[in-house]
Amino acid sequence: MGPSKMLLVIKLSALLAGMAAETPTLAPARAASPPDEIASRSQIEEEQKQEDSLQQQQQQEQEHPHQRDGEAQQQQQHQHQQHPELEPRAPVAAPKKPGDKKDGDEHALAPVPPEGDLVVGEPVMEDTPKEHYKEHQQDSPNNIKLHPGNNSHVASAVFGHPTPGKVYPTHEGFTLWLVEEFEEPLDLDNDHIWTWSDGGLGEGQVRFTKENLVFEDGKMKIVAKKANQGDWPPQQWCSHAEVNGMPNKPLTSGEIRTKHNQFRYGRYEVRMKPPSVRPGDGQTNGNYISTMFAYRDAKYRHWREIDIEVTGDSSRSVTMNVLFAENQEGWLPQIQSTKLFGAPEGTNLREEFHDLAFVWLPDKITWYFDGEEIAIHDSTVSSLPIPELSTKIMMNLWIFNEGYGFGGHEGWNNQYPMQSEYEWFRFYKWDGDNSYPCSDGGSSCLTEDDRYLAGNNPCDGIAQEGLRNGWPACDNSFCPYSASAEVKGARNSEPQEASFFP
Repeated sequence: MGPSKMLLVIKLSALLAGMAAETPTLAPARAASPPDEIASRSQIEEEQKQEDSLQQQQQQEQEHPHQRDGEAQQQQQHQHQQHPELEPRAPVAAPKKPGDKKDGDEHALAPVPPEGDLVVGEPVMEDTPKEHYKEHQQDSPNNIKLHPGNNSHVASAVFGHPTPGKVYPTHEGFTLWLVEEFEEPLDLDNDHIWTWSDGGLGEGQVRFTKENLVFEDGKMKIVAKKANQGDWPPQQWCSHAEVNGMPNKPLTSGEIRTKHNQFRYGRYEVRMKPPSVRPGDGQTNGNYISTMFAYRDAKYRHWREIDIEVTGDSSRSVTMNVLFAENQEGWLPQIQSTKLFGAPEGTNLREEFHDLAFVWLPDKITWYFDGEEIAIHDSTVSSLPIPELSTKIMMNLWIFNEGYGFGGHEGWNNQYPMQSEYEWFRFYKWDGDNSYPCSDGGSSCLTEDDRYLAGNNPCDGIAQEGLRNGWPACDNSFCPYSASAEVKGARNSEPQEASFFP
């Protein structure tokens, strides 16, 4: 072989070797997660097929603009017919990977690793937000001044009770606005942000009281226990929170809530642990619903709600809801969209604290478990709209009525008292919302509709503005912490039958 041919062979060999080096190695497919304790694999696969079908339908409608709307709602009804035992709680589709979003989704904001940390008590500079939501930030300042404590009622303050000097995570496009560490008791009659509820659910066995919200050991504890005759304060017929009369309940529990409908788009985070239905036993199932959620109060004009509910049917169960309705007195399946999540195998939510969160944006709601995306409610896929009105933040613990239609079918295992625990709560305001929360953390930004029947308890001083079905709110309850309360309480503590709005 001559020198020229040998050189040609050497060049060809080198070229082939280079091509081989550039050929990518296919990564193995990610293993599917095992089925959780709520929804079977077949149900999850069926839900995935239905979601894929909805996405295909969306593409077809873009190609054929005259195709009639409403097929997605028919398909959702067909799903309930296939799985009546899950109505209205349909299984969640396979979780999407963190960072996934649809092309052209201007509001989509997937979580990103913190680019820095906020130290409460020191001014900081945040990076300029991404281009795709700059248009929603009219005059939104980048210089965020952070002040400790609850006395700095200025627009740039972190409200609540953050720990001075503590480093808090940052999330691009969001501003830390409210922090509760529960290191000290909250004065729920005088706090600037928070108060208590005197309500209770019609389908539940509990009446909420301030006494069942306990602050100790650096945590907030919500305690459910048996109601006893002679308890103070007594269960009053008129509930400000429910805008109605309520019969006496066999159990009492607690609900902490913000005073005003001033919270909307943002990131809501909580670190919590639901109850064990028997002391020291995290395995036995019972019945409870332990929550963190956003809720427009009162619901009777505009029902808007976004839920995280940890339930007693399993040590791994998390339910996520969106509700949207107009002029609706009671619950119906068509006003709700539900996702279910089973925590990873080996996880026991009753024995350890975990981080639960949702990000609420104008066209998408995304839920997270320990920082991992677990569910999405997307307005481009679901027939149920994204809530668009301001809400209150609430956390409560309640027990379903006997029969236990939700929250766990084994309620007979419940032993009282039982308690849920919260280590902290954080709210990050979305920088694209220039209307809420109010700059003073109070009521300065509220509209007349935001104030509609928005009282929480007889001690909060918030007027019940508006009518329900043409009737004024009940007004014969008294603040049990006033000077003359015990005299009134003795006169009104006998069991009563509730009168309800027609």
